[in-house]
Amino acid sequence: MPNKDFPLFFLFHWLHENVDNFISLGTGATFKEITKGTFKTIQLIVPPRGCTQRFEMTVAPMMEQVLVLQCKNANLRAQRDLLLPKLVSGEIDVSQAPAPDEAVVAA
Repeated sequence: MPNKDFPLFFLFHWLHENVDNFISLGTGATFKEITKGTFKTIQLIVPPRGCTQRFEMTVAPMMEQVLVLQCKNANLRAQRDLLLPKLVSGEIDVSQAPAPDEAVVAA
């Protein structure tokens, strides 16, 4: 769990970086799992608390922006999935809609 020594985004990046290691430690026929005992044997270099706090302060705004953009992308996908069938079937008529600005399309 995230704590003072292992803040949220520091822990997230460490876990993400070690996925291959976790997969190699996993056992099970139906799906791979790591027991609590096995997980406790994984060695971790613990940086000084000041280092992890500076990392967290630097990375947190970027990670929060990533989360905001992921939510926006999910919303856009949902809108597309809702509107596309209506556009294809002709239920929504866009023949009179103005063309988008070239500057907007280029962005």
